[in-house]
Amino acid sequence: MAFADSIRTTGATMSGVATLLESLLTAYAYNYDADTDSTTSTSQVNFDTVTEVSLTVPTGGVVLLLGYGSFSHGTQYGSATLGFARDSTDLSRYATGAAPRSSTGAGDFNVSLFAVDTPAAGTYTYKLRWQTGAGTAYTFYRAIFGAVLRIS
Repeated sequence: MAFADSIRTTGATMSGVATLLESLLTAYAYNYDADTDSTTSTSQVNFDTVTEVSLTVPTGGVVLLLGYGSFSHGTQYGSATLGFARDSTDLSRYATGAAPRSSTGAGDFNVSLFAVDTPAAGTYTYKLRWQTGAGTAYTFYRAIFGAVLRIS
């Protein structure tokens, strides 16, 4: 509510709102990789890190994460799952996509994932990780974006 009250007191000019937004966003980082990476797994436990970003979070900071991956799977309805980790801590946020039905038994698909994290103040490495449930899957493009907002 304090942020909304601050906007009201600026008279809601574009310049005033822009200044407030700049004070709200404290840091951001992104990383992407377009090299082909593959994994073969029959376990839902093993994740491979495919890209990562480092973010410094102030006291009262909130981290917004967005991850994306484009995949190809050699099995009809084969799946790939994206997940986030903070340093070595799994954030337990996942998104799964599946290859579409096709006559060749393989297909391409995209998966995206969004998460909010509220860690203690500090510098962290956020990782975008992926796995396949069975068979062999390939990722051709993956990206992670992280933004730190000062809430309090």
